[in-house]
Amino acid sequence: MTGNRWRWLACVTCAALFAVHGGAGVSAQRPVSHETGVDAAAATGSDPAPVSIRINAIVTDRRGRPIVDLKPSDFELQDNGVDQKIESAVLKAMPPADSAPGSPIRSAEDEQHAAREPDTRLFAIYLDEFHVADGLDSVRVRDEVTRFVDTELRPRDLLFVLKTLDPVGSIRFVRDRETARATIRSFAGRKGDYAPRSSFEEQFFGRTPEAVESARGQVVITALRELAMRMGELEPTRAALLVVTEDFARDGGGARQRRLPDWQGLSRIAGHFNFPIYTFDPREQQDASPAQASDQSRSGDQPQMILQGLAAQTGGEASLGGPAFASTLTRMSRDLDAYYVLTYQPSQATDGRFHPIQVRSKRKDAQIRVPTGYWSPLSSEWRAWLAKAAAPPAPSRPPRVLKRSPLIDTWIGFERGSDGRMRLVFTWDSATTPSATRRPPPHTVVLKATTPADTPIVESEVEAVRAAPEPGESRDRLAFEVPAGRIQIDLTILGADGSTLDTAARDIDVPAARGTTPVILPVQIVRARTARDFRMIVGGAVTAPSPAREFSRTERLLIRTPAFDPAGAPITVTGAIVNSKGQRIREIARLASAATSTEPEFDLPLGWLAPGDYGIEISVVGGTGSTRQLVPIRITG
Repeated sequence: MTGNRWRWLACVTCAALFAVHGGAGVSAQRPVSHETGVDAAAATGSDPAPVSIRINAIVTDRRGRPIVDLKPSDFELQDNGVDQKIESAVLKAMPPADSAPGSPIRSAEDEQHAAREPDTRLFAIYLDEFHVADGLDSVRVRDEVTRFVDTELRPRDLLFVLKTLDPVGSIRFVRDRETARATIRSFAGRKGDYAPRSSFEEQFFGRTPEAVESARGQVVITALRELAMRMGELEPTRAALLVVTEDFARDGGGARQRRLPDWQGLSRIAGHFNFPIYTFDPREQQDASPAQASDQSRSGDQPQMILQGLAAQTGGEASLGGPAFASTLTRMSRDLDAYYVLTYQPSQATDGRFHPIQVRSKRKDAQIRVPTGYWSPLSSEWRAWLAKAAAPPAPSRPPRVLKRSPLIDTWIGFERGSDGRMRLVFTWDSATTPSATRRPPPHTVVLKATTPADTPIVESEVEAVRAAPEPGESRDRLAFEVPAGRIQIDLTILGADGSTLDTAARDIDVPAARGTTPVILPVQIVRARTARDFRMIVGGAVTAPSPAREFSRTERLLIRTPAFDPAGAPITVTGAIVNSKGQRIREIARLASAATSTEPEFDLPLGWLAPGDYGIEISVVGGTGSTRQLVPIRITG
């Protein structure tokens, strides 16, 4: 199954289509390179029979040493309280240590090959600066994580350390330790400090502490989902995720309740790919009073309970208190050295429900840690999910709220910054439909962007598109940084006298600047009516893409292609004109643009084309694959 499909599956789970309580591998009789998977029968439409459940079990003695001589008969397992027969108990032990260091990671292919090696462990560490206090807590995080890197990692292990607001497009697991050490050294907690430190925070996070906390929580869970998905796509032989945070849930009841399914979705991603999550709260822990303990038990969503739940649901471990962190990190390292994969066929049907499991050993001194359960796939539902993999998600707002205005045509695209973050670009122009021309012409559009939790991102006026604005003018386009995921766009259309002519609303899904194959963001078409206009827009000038897709033969188009390889590999971008049957007519000339241009540009004069319907085809080829985008256009006389 492709990475794109798994990414869609993560979006489904993180939208809380099902409440998540645990994770374990679920598969049918299909060979897979990791310890979990979806059965091939479900993907092809036939009923998956039989379905095998595979559970990772860490078994140690009372001194923490792995027990490596157990057989299936040494285990007892219950699924939903029903005894199950264990078919196999396969020990996944590290091969003998190889003194030779692993080869350096220079490409995505190197990274994936290394992750699947039997003697390689993969560690991902997320340092949540937004929810860790400065001072002693931050010092403890830096000291203990650095100690782990220096003393627990082996030459062949892979590592990536991600801090809050680091670009998720830069995720690559490598064997070099210096980059990780530098990231750890720069860690400084910002809990309680709400002062913005970038234009992104100023625009997206809001100004009140409640709004900032809500936005910070969204940033954290988005980054963790991206990190978890990247881990799963590599199909590592041995992997673990460490989350260092304190009280991400303390931002008011409403926001906390909205975000809880996202954290449950993270648990399901980890469960599906069968890697454990370890959590660390670096604060000095104090014994709670009986009343406090009772309150926490009743609330069910206190920060430490969520951290404990993430660890328990995935077979990891929670460290709640600074002094315990060192021993937890050591256990995380040892847990990947030896564990059992227990396989059984459940006696219950594949009912799509959560199944709690309990595993015991007949060996008297055995200590066992396993995930708390798994979700059983519902066959018809599973097939329906896969069939919709390419379909856009449902709108986050009721259909009656979403509205298109007949007065204007709009265009929304994206640009990828040098830091890997995504910028949304918005332009508009007056519509030419009869209903639009009979009403007062629009003069200005006010765009307001918010998150689904109504956290403000930006609010600004935008003028209509001009073919070639004078240098320094860019009021006809609005560009601003946005987080990956769903955002809400509301438009207010104003006349020349400032009166409101109409409104519009739509929801936009912002792509993540990552993946395993080349990416083409929406192609930008900038129209020029004169030779002077064309000279002004070539070479990366700040100009507004046209919302129109109907052009005159007297015009000349500049086509910008925001294409890239997420891993930074070189790509080749080409363009062509195709007819209404999809047949290529002619290649489009690529411009040798000025050095300021960060995107390939193509020159398309329209005078040689007869009136009719055509397509602009942009193709991108790189070492990791290829992709293309087709933009339909109409040429008039």
